[in-house]
Amino acid sequence: MEYIGCYMKEARWANAGYIPTVEEHKEVTTVSSGYKFTLIASFAAMGDVITDETFKWALTMPPLARSCCVLCRVMDDIVTHKVRRISNSYLSNAKT
Repeated sequence: MEYIGCYMKEARWANAGYIPTVEEHKEVTTVSSGYKFTLIASFAAMGDVITDETFKWALTMPPLARSCCVLCRVMDDIVTHKVRRISNSYLSNAKT
């Protein structure tokens, strides 16, 4: 539900023409990016080495998991910014 709620918040921002602050953007898009699911899928691919407790731990979004998601999202935003700058599109989706 959190995932869908974040997509809805992004849609409301877009429809209202609202440009979120960096902190608002990070809070919402860290969830909506789906990197949490990628992290969980990576654990699943490790097979029997990973226990149920590991999955439960990852689903609580501990600081390590959250940091991985934030890092991946920021890297994605940097690439998107560079591509948009090259194509002369809108430069940024967050206020600084």
